[in-house]
Amino acid sequence: MNEDAMVVGLIQLPTTLRRRLLVLKFQTPFYLTLDADVLCSKDQLTEEDLLPQGKGNYVPEGRNVHPAWWSEAAKTLGVEENPIGGGFGVTPAVLSTRGAALALERLRAVHGKEGFLRTVLDGWWVEPGRWWSEYTLYRTALDHWGVFDTFHATGPTALLGETSVWFSEQFEAWNVTAAFDDDPAAFVVVQSTTDVGVTGVMRKINRGLEEEHDPLTPLGAASSLRRRIARGMAEMDMLCSSASKSVEKSWAM
Repeated sequence: MNEDAMVVGLIQLPTTLRRRLLVLKFQTPFYLTLDADVLCSKDQLTEEDLLPQGKGNYVPEGRNVHPAWWSEAAKTLGVEENPIGGGFGVTPAVLSTRGAALALERLRAVHGKEGFLRTVLDGWWVEPGRWWSEYTLYRTALDHWGVFDTFHATGPTALLGETSVWFSEQFEAWNVTAAFDDDPAAFVVVQSTTDVGVTGVMRKINRGLEEEHDPLTPLGAASSLRRRIARGMAEMDMLCSSASKSVEKSWAM
């Protein structure tokens, strides 16, 4: 996807800043956002896992985890902060395109229709400590409009697993089999700030594959984890396409 074509005039901004608001600008009814440190952990990922009741699943991360992100999001949107309101995690995240449009409309109303993206991003970049997340902007805007529950719900499948790795000291003890076979969540994270790197993660997964191998099966037989890794990208492409068509059909009725 060409980011420059999506938001004209922001090409000079650093990539990280440009993507802060690109995540709010898509055309499908719902869309899934991922980072490179997010791994699909569920054997059979279904549409219901991502869109329970036809609404976007989400990680209800508390506002106390990153309180500054929420206070700065409220300031940027020009609304009153609600410190005890519901939370919203970062990637993996399923966002509503209509909900994102409401967030962008609020930003336009506060910062002007002309050049509001640059105004908001410049403020985030120039002013020390003015850190918000695109996801805190999104949830804060939907709460302001009173429509968060219209677009989002949690389901039987958690979007993010408890077997995720957030700190470097957790990585050595990370149980790959538990993450991919025992954890019923759709995704797990091996946090990029652990500085483990892709090679380190793959080595850990490979060791898990070796430990999972059943000596009674043919040497060439693939484990359930290996099969999932092999078909993962194709499965995600098919799922996202199916979910988009399903929601479009339901809205047309």
